[in-house]
This record gives sequence, structure tokens and C-alpha cells, in this order.
Amino acid sequence: MADVTGRERGQMLLIGSLVVATSFVGLALVVNDAIYAENLSTRETSGEAERVAETQQLAVNDLRELIDRSNAAVVEDNFSAVENGYNDDLAVWSDSLERQYQRTGRFVEYRPNETVEGTHIQQTNASRNFTAGGSVAGTDEWTLVDDTTRAGEFELTVDRTSLLVAPAALALDTIFGETFNVVIEDEIGRKWVVYLFQDDSPVSDATYVVVKPPGGFDFDPGGVSDPSNLVAGNYCTSTGENVSLDLVEGTFDGEECSDLSFYTDDVTGTSHSISYRNTKTGRVSVPNPAGPPTVVIPPADRVTGTYNFTVDTRADRTPYYAPTSGDDPNAKAVIYGAGVDVEFRSGSVVYRNENLRAKWSEVT
Repeated sequence: MADVTGRERGQMLLIGSLVVATSFVGLALVVNDAIYAENLSTRETSGEAERVAETQQLAVNDLRELIDRSNAAVVEDNFSAVENGYNDDLAVWSDSLERQYQRTGRFVEYRPNETVEGTHIQQTNASRNFTAGGSVAGTDEWTLVDDTTRAGEFELTVDRTSLLVAPAALALDTIFGETFNVVIEDEIGRKWVVYLFQDDSPVSDATYVVVKPPGGFDFDPGGVSDPSNLVAGNYCTSTGENVSLDLVEGTFDGEECSDLSFYTDDVTGTSHSISYRNTKTGRVSVPNPAGPPTVVIPPADRVTGTYNFTVDTRADRTPYYAPTSGDDPNAKAVIYGAGVDVEFRSGSVVYRNENLRAKWSEVT
């Protein structure tokens, strides 16, 4: 009797469940029509075409599950293993669907077209600062990914108390030079800088996010020494203990923040880099007319927390630990998206799609 490995058993269970789901949700419509009409080829072409569209959406959902399974099945940083697992599962799934459709007098086939390699980057240790890892561990200013065109998820959750407290004595331009920020720069040199800091007011006790666009601020940061004097629309704020920032969704602590919409509106689709700056800074002093310089900002980490990125390119692994190391930050190769060639034939419809596309829905 042939030996069946754990992956093969899992593969058979997955493919079986996908086929059953597709059969009952999508193909049941086809089979039921066959019962009532007896001859599918006599149906109107428009009705058959609508059915093709419905089944293709079901197919996209199934392909997404195949991608997710392959991404999760390979725990090391090995894109070939991820891709091979996906292609194997795709072949079994397509063969099963083909047999199901043949029973109704139809032909369908899904063939691999392309897979897009991506990278899943994460830090799960909420008490760690945002310095680099890997062979450049401890580097406080570093690039997470270069030459990417889109991030499918771009989430940070930071401990508010770890952020720089903005002293009332300092203008914002000085604060911006010391506080943690995320820099997104595109291939033509346009740069967006997302600053995160907290107000030292015992009343507001708030976290601020301020975005500097490529053209610069529409106010003078050198003339603002109290964040509460910022003009509405130039910032977003939250009083949460752990503050989340989502650049894909454009939200700050779960609430819409229009300043963060730039990533989806202006950056996605263009080649760009994502970097961290001022993850930790040194001692900062300002002149004191009445005596010697007064230290207003002590040396410290400027941010701690977690983050989660999935991008559509292979990132440089230098600043990351291996995904199986147990250390943060780490990175591994995943399928970001995939395309398949589809052929569907029935008595009244011939349908071909040379690049039906699906994208991952979760990475574990």
C-alpha cells in the first residue's frame, strides 16, 4: 500500500472540500438546470454566459484558498517550494472540476499562467523596537523593501508611550527631526513622510500622525511649537494606548484619516521603497538664554510594537531573520498573486480567459 504523507492527506482533504464547495455552490446551478431543461445546449446563450461569469468568481475564491494554503504550508523562506505546492494543488483541483463539468456536457480547464512572488514581513514582539534585524541587527534607520509596486497589507501597531513626547519648547520641525517616521519614496524621487509622536499635554495625552507630502507642508512647522495649534486637516490624532496605523486602508486607530490615503491614491502601482527613520535617537538639546543648554529630549527608542507587511516583490533579506528563527523582524517568500488560463466550452458558449487572476487573502 502506498505511503501517504501528511501533506498529501491534507492536499486531498483540501481539494475534496474545494470541489464539494464548488460543486454545491456553483455547479449545482448547472446540474439543476440540466434536470429541468434536460438539454443544456438549448438554453439561451445569455443565460449560459451569466453562468460562466458566476462560476469564474467561484473559481477565483477557490484559487485564493489554494494560494493561502501554499503560503501557509511552507514555513521557511523558499518560494520554489511555495510555488510547487500551489501548482500541484491547482492541477488536482482543475482535474476534479473537469470531471464534474463533463457530467453536464461541458468542458473546463484551468492551467497555470504565472505566480507573482511577494514577501511577508512581520514583527510580532510588541515590546521590541523597530530597528533592523538579520545581519544588520540594531540599525536604527533602514529600508524594509525596495522596488515594490504595492503592499497588500501595511499595518503598524505601536505603544503610544514609546513614542517621542513633543516638548512644548520645541517647534515641530525640530520634533520631526527626532521622532519616528515612515518614509515612502517612489522611483522619481517623490517622498511622503509619516511622522508619529505624542503630545506632552496632561489634558490631551494624544498620539499624532502628520504626513509630509512631496511638495512639503502647507504650513510652517518651524512656527508651531504646540501640536494642538495645528490646523485641522494637517494631522490625525488618537488617545488609544496601543495605536494602529494602516496605510492601505488609510486609517489611524481604526478611524479614517484622509492624510493617509496617499498610499492607495498616489503610490500604489508605482515602484517605491518603504523605510523606517528615527527608530531610536540620541540626546537633543536646545539653547537656554538664561544658562547652559537644557536637555529636552533624552536618548531613547522612539517606537516599539508590531508590524505586518505583504508586498509584491522579493525584499532584500539582509535586515531580516529567517521565519523559523523565532526572532523579529523576519521575512519569507509568499505568492502575492497568481494568474491562470481558463477554457470553458458548452453547446452555446466558448469562453477563454488567458489570465484569470487571484490574490492571497491571508498569510500565516
